[in-house]
Amino acid sequence: MRLSGPCLTALLSLVLLVANAAQAAPRVVRVGVYENPPKLLADAQGQPSGILGELLREVARLENWTLQPVPCEWERCLQLLEDGEIDLMPDVAWSEARATRFDFHRIPALPSWSQLYRRSDVTLQSVLDLEGKRLVVLEGSVQQTHLAGLLSGFGLRAELVPVKSFEDAFAMVAAGEADAVAANRYSGDGAASRHGLSATSLVFLPSQLYFAAD
Repeated sequence: MRLSGPCLTALLSLVLLVANAAQAAPRVVRVGVYENPPKLLADAQGQPSGILGELLREVARLENWTLQPVPCEWERCLQLLEDGEIDLMPDVAWSEARATRFDFHRIPALPSWSQLYRRSDVTLQSVLDLEGKRLVVLEGSVQQTHLAGLLSGFGLRAELVPVKSFEDAFAMVAAGEADAVAANRYSGDGAASRHGLSATSLVFLPSQLYFAAD
């Protein structure tokens, strides 16, 4: 794996964070793994894979760590991290609320943003088009929090439907059970293509992604 300069800087920042998180169990790092390709997923052996998974495995190789993957759904992953049952959770967008619960390294690992994806028979060109819509979000995600505030601020009546996984979210929209789904652009573009959905012009939440520690 060839790392660019920014990736190397993020890697060093991550090394320092995980070193502190793993003091109680030297060289063994319990890491939460949920399915959010291409950023994070489990490979055939259950090890972290994808963009952030490969970065973490490179850290583990350089530092002689043993990664102990813990499969979990997103909201459960964050709870395990807060309870100290895992040491590290990849793919966490920084927020003030999360900063009170977790530790973040200094250099972000990956830039991202969020977007709404719709069925072909649904019109979504502006925020006002969200009126009366049924929107699927990942439970406990920054998209859920942001959209709740956005709808309230504009006085729009729309329903947010939290689900456990992005795959479930996109499948619901494709099946006609909801109008649109909110997702980060990495997983969203691929899932939209698989389910026959279209990206909208409603882009929001430019963010930086980190590996969060307890």
